[in-house]
Amino acid sequence: MDRRWFPFPIAVAAVLAGVAGQAFVMFWKASSPLGAGHVGFFAWGCIPYVVCLAIARWGHPNYGFWSALACIAGDAITYHSVFVSPQSSTAGLAYLGAPLANVFFFIPVGVLLGYLNQRFAEREPAP
Repeated sequence: MDRRWFPFPIAVAAVLAGVAGQAFVMFWKASSPLGAGHVGFFAWGCIPYVVCLAIARWGHPNYGFWSALACIAGDAITYHSVFVSPQSSTAGLAYLGAPLANVFFFIPVGVLLGYLNQRFAEREPAP
């Protein structure tokens, strides 16, 4: 196997892990009865993972994998700030902006990590 990149199925597994995290928060942690709003917020939260999947499919699987991991990290930060240690009563509003932060900050960081991973994997080992 080429050691420079992760194959596409591993990138898909990372994307599915992120989508599963979104489903956990939107459907399991929800305090109100399940409704159309939950499905809408779930779809909103999955947009960054669709972008990661597109990067993995039409770009490079390595970039899609690291982007999905970066989005998972962003969602974990949001989860912590909302459920573990909320600082105010409006902490839940962070879930409205989290997908935008994932798309415009965490996905580029993930692409950079994928690029660096690929560059360091391509180097010849020291003698």
